Amino acid sequence: MLALLNPAVPKTKMKNWTSLFAQKLRSHRIGSGRHGRMTQEELAVTLNVSVDAISKYERSLSYIRGDLEYQLQEKLGWSLEDVVSCREDWEAGRAQHSGSAYRLLNNQEVINEFGGSSSAVTQAVACMEVDDGDGLPAGFSAADTVWSDIQKSGLLSGPYVMLGSKIVGHVGLIFPKSDPEKSFHELLFDEAELTPNLLKRPLLPGDYFAYCPAIYVARGHENATRLLLSGFVSELEELLEREIFVREIGAISVNGLGTQLCEDLGLKFLGAHQRYAGFGVWTLHCSGIANSIVGRRSAKLRDAYQSALPPSYH
Repeated sequence: MLALLNPAVPKTKMKNWTSLFAQKLRSHRIGSGRHGRMTQEELAVTLNVSVDAISKYERSLSYIRGDLEYQLQEKLGWSLEDVVSCREDWEAGRAQHSGSAYRLLNNQEVINEFGGSSSAVTQAVACMEVDDGDGLPAGFSAADTVWSDIQKSGLLSGPYVMLGSKIVGHVGLIFPKSDPEKSFHELLFDEAELTPNLLKRPLLPGDYFAYCPAIYVARGHENATRLLLSGFVSELEELLEREIFVREIGAISVNGLGTQLCEDLGLKFLGAHQRYAGFGVWTLHCSGIANSIVGRRSAKLRDAYQSALPPSYH
């Protein structure tokens, strides 16, 4: 289930810190333009953002949206390495200078944080579920026992973000076998019907169907979203190192914010769910990964999914 809680929250002002992004953007602006210096207004038009956004960028109060990062390369001529360096510096600096201490953990690390209890992890994720899961069918709620069983089996992977002792963000990833995959494409996929024996753990090199059952961000912790996305990219990179390709990522949106999230991530609408009114079925084919926000964030994934996939996928 994809549902992202995203209320407006005040931005924390960071003192005595200038981000690499702010430095590089200002340096580019004062060294460009028709008269040797580009105005903030001209740069705003170039990047298709507001003048206020440019001002915040240069004062290290904000960072360019992930879906606009590519314009730094296309419009300003920055290299992907430059963009990645600016992003990583921003994420590290924001955590340090805003008083936050978000931590990115993998599945085993987060289980260790909860004393080895996978059930405790599932309960912690359920605590931050949008609207406490009210009105969601069985299985689509993070509190459903199906997810505790799958967590215990070790078949649920994906990054977690913690602040102190609390989980404040999570992206799940599972690998269904052929029957659940078929039901997904028939728009009949039901998370309540999942059991560990219907999932598999990628072991050998090859291409696999992956399903994203949840993207959760706790209320008031939207600043953790970028770190969570970085963790998801790292997850795909680790799979790639084992020569495991994701031929398709499937997801189901359960509300308007989930729909927006699917669109922002570059997923394509497959159709309306046949059992649950208002639910949408979405897919990101491997041929689209290179040009998605995932590919834009990782040169390794971009290159691999452009050139290393079997010819039938191009």
